[in-house]
Amino acid sequence: SALTADQVTQLYMGRLKTLPGGGDAQPLDLPEGSPLRSQFAERVLGKTEQQLRSYWSRMIFTGKGQPPRVLATPADVLRTVAATPGAVGFVDSKDV
Repeated sequence: SALTADQVTQLYMGRLKTLPGGGDAQPLDLPEGSPLRSQFAERVLGKTEQQLRSYWSRMIFTGKGQPPRVLATPADVLRTVAATPGAVGFVDSKDV
């Protein structure tokens, strides 16, 4: 099923741990410095990569959460989403 923009933001900020239909959510990310990751952070999450780095540093330090799992390439994201229940990722439409 589809996620709303707010649900995606909540998943990637560690505030939502389960998918709306049930089951644990496993958000996936691309490496820092990836242009697609930067675009996703700014357009969907409303944050710069520096703001995200600071946010996750605080969350980790206080024991309140862990950042999304980072995969090396969009192809890795696609494979993991296809093979892992609850995995959520983003890729450029040209990579699909």
